[in-house]
Amino acid sequence: GMPIKLIHAKVGKVARAEPVALLDEQHRIHHIGVLPELEDQMCLFVPGDMKESPDRIDARVYALTELLVKSRRGGTWGRGVRDKILRVA
Repeated sequence: GMPIKLIHAKVGKVARAEPVALLDEQHRIHHIGVLPELEDQMCLFVPGDMKESPDRIDARVYALTELLVKSRRGGTWGRGVRDKILRVA
């Protein structure tokens, strides 16, 4: 089966998303395939105006933080990302 990593939020959604948003602004994140539900959430999301939790955005932030942001902080930007993705897939 798929490996599962249990997580517990330590900071708020907006603060947690900031490093990923910066990578988005720098055009360093590219999605492959069609993800209509995620795209809808990303286009309609207004911080502070949440009627329901943006679950897909949250999952994306956690995944990209694990794959990219943590690697970048350790000085290994991109190194091992392909291997991590292949292990997950």
